[in-house]
Amino acid sequence: MTFGPAADYYIENGLGREITREEARAIILKAEEQGLVHCSSNQKGAKLFICNCCGCCCGVLQAVNKHNIPTAMTKSNYYAKVDPETCTGCESCVDRCQVNAIQVQDGNATIEKARCIGCGLCVSTCPTESISIVHKGKDDLPVMFSDPIALVQAMGKEKGKAFPFE
Repeated sequence: MTFGPAADYYIENGLGREITREEARAIILKAEEQGLVHCSSNQKGAKLFICNCCGCCCGVLQAVNKHNIPTAMTKSNYYAKVDPETCTGCESCVDRCQVNAIQVQDGNATIEKARCIGCGLCVSTCPTESISIVHKGKDDLPVMFSDPIALVQAMGKEKGKAFPFE
C-alpha cells in the first residue's frame, strides 16, 4: 500500500485504486494471518508505504537470511522475548519467523535478539501467549530519519556514495 504523492501517482495512472480505511485494515489483517511481515520506511512522520513481505520473495528479507546480517537491512525498536515458564516448545513461532531468529532447544523457544526484527509474527500465533514484543533499551535504538531523503542520504554515506541533493 502506498500513501501520499506515491498513491496519487498510482491512482492517476491507473496502476492502483483508492481504498477505504476498512479495506486497508482488512488487507493488513489478512497479510498478518498469512505470515507476512509488515515493513515501512524508516522515517518519522507520515509513511510512504506499507509492504507485506515474506522471506522467500522479498529482496530485503532474502538478504537478511542470505548474508546473516539482519540489522544492516532492517531496524526496529522492538524484539520478541519468550517466557520460558509457559513456553511448550510447540514450534509455531519457528514456522512464522521470516528471518530464522527462533529455535526450540530443550523444549523451549529461544530468540536470537540480534536477528529478531521485531515484526511480532511469532506473538500472534503463540498458543500459550509465551512470546511478547519488548521495547529495546534506549542505547539499542536505531536511528529514525526525519524524511525519506535523509534516509537515502544516510544509506549512501554508509556505502561511501554521495548524493546530489543535500
